Amino acid sequence: NECGSDTKSEIIEIITPPVANFTSSVVSGCQGLSVSYVNQSSSNATSFLWTFPGGIPNTSTEMNPVVEYPDHGTFNVTLRANNPIGSNTIVKNNYITVSPLPTITNFLVFSIFYL
Repeated sequence: NECGSDTKSEIIEIITPPVANFTSSVVSGCQGLSVSYVNQSSSNATSFLWTFPGGIPNTSTEMNPVVEYPDHGTFNVTLRANNPIGSNTIVKNNYITVSPLPTITNFLVFSIFYL
């Protein structure tokens, strides 16, 4: 207007909810299987909650946990990624398959005698 002008600048940061995603070092193996999980969630995630039914530990808040599976079976894995705006969860059903160790059920013993 005729009295002059005034301007103001501000930086506005737009934060969106995170997107959860992951992979792992392996998806199958024998009892005692060790799995290293690799968190591939969006970079705006600030915390995580993993659940590993059948695993040790069965939950974790680490970014990239390592989990042992002592028993055979097929297991789901869940990851929830959080930030101040919201959260996102991914569930991978039947993601880990652990096979049983072989067992000896029948065996024969032979004795050989030399004279």
